Amino acid sequence: PLTVVNGSGNGSYVPGTDVAITADPPAENYHFDKWISSDGKIISDLTASDNYSVPGYATTITATYAIDTYHLSFDQQGGEGGATTATATYGKAMPLATVPTRTGYLFRGYFSETFGEGTQYYTYQMQSANNWDVTADTVLYAHWSPFHSLIQEDFESPVVSSYAQGSFPDNGQWVISANGHGSNVLGLVNKDGNDFSAPDPNHQAFACRDSNTGITTAEGVIGSLEGGATYRITVDVVRDADGGRVFNPDTPYTIEFVALDSGAALDDLRPSIGVTLASYNGDAPLDRTFETVSFEFAADPDSHAAQIGKSLAVRLHGGSHSASYDNVIVEKISPPFKHQLNYDDNGADGGAIPVGITEFHPGEAVTVLGNTGSLSKDSFNFAGWNTAANGTGLAYTSDDTFYISNDTTLYAQWYNPTASTIQYTAGRGGSILGDTTQLILSGNNGTSVTAVPDLSHNFEQWSDGSTTATRQESSVSSNVTLNASFVIKTYTVNYHANDGSGSISEGKKTYEIDAELSDGSALTLSGYIFSGWATEIDGGGTAYAGRDVYATDADLNLYAQWLPSETLLTEGFESPVVSGWSTKTIPNNGNWISPTSPDGYGWNLHGLVNEDSGYFSNADVSNNQAYRMTYQNRSGMTSAVGAIEVLEEDTTYVVEFTAVEDSSNSGRKYNIQLIAFDEGADRSPTSTIPAGSHLLYEATGEISTGGGIDYVRFTFSSDANHAAMVGMDLGLRIRSTISQDMAIIDDVRISKILPDPNTYSDWIGGFSVGGLTNPDDDFDFDGVPNAMENYFGTAPDSFSAGLSTDSVTISDSTTTFAFTHPINDSPSSDLTAKYVWSKDLSAFYDGGATVSGTTVNFAQSTPSGGEVSVTATVTGTAQEKIFISIEVTQDP
Repeated sequence: PLTVVNGSGNGSYVPGTDVAITADPPAENYHFDKWISSDGKIISDLTASDNYSVPGYATTITATYAIDTYHLSFDQQGGEGGATTATATYGKAMPLATVPTRTGYLFRGYFSETFGEGTQYYTYQMQSANNWDVTADTVLYAHWSPFHSLIQEDFESPVVSSYAQGSFPDNGQWVISANGHGSNVLGLVNKDGNDFSAPDPNHQAFACRDSNTGITTAEGVIGSLEGGATYRITVDVVRDADGGRVFNPDTPYTIEFVALDSGAALDDLRPSIGVTLASYNGDAPLDRTFETVSFEFAADPDSHAAQIGKSLAVRLHGGSHSASYDNVIVEKISPPFKHQLNYDDNGADGGAIPVGITEFHPGEAVTVLGNTGSLSKDSFNFAGWNTAANGTGLAYTSDDTFYISNDTTLYAQWYNPTASTIQYTAGRGGSILGDTTQLILSGNNGTSVTAVPDLSHNFEQWSDGSTTATRQESSVSSNVTLNASFVIKTYTVNYHANDGSGSISEGKKTYEIDAELSDGSALTLSGYIFSGWATEIDGGGTAYAGRDVYATDADLNLYAQWLPSETLLTEGFESPVVSGWSTKTIPNNGNWISPTSPDGYGWNLHGLVNEDSGYFSNADVSNNQAYRMTYQNRSGMTSAVGAIEVLEEDTTYVVEFTAVEDSSNSGRKYNIQLIAFDEGADRSPTSTIPAGSHLLYEATGEISTGGGIDYVRFTFSSDANHAAMVGMDLGLRIRSTISQDMAIIDDVRISKILPDPNTYSDWIGGFSVGGLTNPDDDFDFDGVPNAMENYFGTAPDSFSAGLSTDSVTISDSTTTFAFTHPINDSPSSDLTAKYVWSKDLSAFYDGGATVSGTTVNFAQSTPSGGEVSVTATVTGTAQEKIFISIEVTQDP
């Protein structure tokens, strides 16, 4: 007999009879696979419905079935690497496959549709996200998200040997748990210490043991939690080992992603420091090789509202035994978004723009619509679309496709063979406000446009020479192309000698490019030394030192400031007159000594040099000789005993000189030392300071290349720290600083700052005011305090009008008013005056201050004829009355 299982054809048959057998229909999602005989043999040549030749013995044949499988193709959507195909079994988890990569993007998984839409079948780790449920071969699409890396830590610095307990990265990005210090429970570990054997690419990791020890990113390193963003945390973990032997079979680890509370104690892992948003726990692999673990957290704006904006941190914990961490990476995935596609009629006077899909995923293909809304423009024909209204962008016609990468507007293009085109363009530094491309019928006028400079430029002119920024073409009969040019804003720095002699050409400063101010070396004033610049003639306003950097984008007037001084030594190296380079020659005025033999003498190392020698080409205007030296510590010269003077207490000294580069070499350096010499000390310019002597200050620098002259200035002030040196002989050493270096020095001057003779106390002492000598006293009871009398230039012991109607002139307008008042041409140097204002006399405010929406600024003119004019400008909220006062105070 023949028995058929899972089919039809049972019965008793003569051996050799062909019997029709048919397998039962398969269950859903299964298919017939094969027939198997009772002796276990596969009958491979039979289909589900076939003829079977009955053997000469009783037998049973069974129809078997297999679940359906389907071919998967992976569309990587711009990625590379990873699996390209797989076979999926219906109703089962997705088969194993490898992860693709794409530069600048994070893989988010494979989906049934593009851009992460449809059903997700694979996670970003290529783990199964859904059982296979499609009864057909299918293409799955990779989904990518742009991301921003917040931190990458590989624990490579500082370099350690073996296990450095209590150590942690030195980049300022981590806080180590306080209870880990001093215990052998955490720290950087090196592969060479045999704690692990197979790190990825670096040789160090961070090991910790005990759940109370670990490491936390410092506040602000990762940033704050953003609503809608997704964060991916990836860490490599490895089990600790000792001598090749694993400590214990269980080595737990914990990775936490935390929103920090304000002021959280990051060095203590025991109490809560905030809200744990997500965490990952596991057991490090037993074979001492690294395992990469990764998890994500999505910040929902609603459920995580209380944590949005809080500082984020990653914490790495130990467990009962040592685990090591490496390659910590935190990445932020921006919320999904779509690009907008818009159509613009670009001046049409009829019809409507096309209606279609307006939102597309980044990189999605866009099919351009035609003129489906029947747009029209009188006397013009529709000629397609363009990404620029003036037709200079990318052109498209109906059914064209492009991949969208940003918000895009397509402008209708219009054409008339008899029309003229006006094309406006803007050069660097500006733009055009208005229609930059105009199609004008013959004889008609164009529309108005304006050349608009950006913040850093001013409008210069149009290419046809017009200097009017706004223009409109009239009676157009031919094509017109016009370009607007702009020039970068330039600001002028005006230098005023302020009673001194000499002049300095105005300086120039361009927008957002800093300018170096003049060092003032071109100015002189007998009995005084230049001390810097001020924006007001009397030293008020903003002070600047020579060579300060000026960064403000505004014109600037600077007035030289002078301090009374006494010149102690000047040296122009003019005598004796030499020809070329006269080695071993120093000035013959008795002020200098040269190196003692053998340092310098016997060597061609130093001496006076003439401009005609060719060693330099731009000597100071005062002479054509200088002093040249070469070879570190073996050439140079020192001022002789008594050539300057002895050091005085509480005194400021100024040393000035010029330095020029030797024409035969570049990068030359110099060293100038101000020294308090002990009596009888060796003054030779050697490398050491003589015993008992003291280095007060030294200037070392490299001379500018190009043969020009560097002006160098430094100051030294004696104070209580120099009490033991007071009375010592002051000396100056001039040296080279590099072996075989050739530095050239000229125009040396040493000055001493003298006490200021123009002080308030000196001034008030010249009047008979009894004991009423304070700045706020008013001996003559005229309502003008002593300090203000000084500022006005009036006498404190006789009546003066002050700010009376006789001395103040008011010119009123809606926003400004001006007044004049008397002024002292040389007010005391230790007094400071300023203008203040008030709304109601109850409180006064400085110029520039804003009170209740009102601001008052003051601008003072240059004094002339004993008077000065002041303009007050009022902006903001209008006031019925404004009160102005002058405050004069004595500097502390």
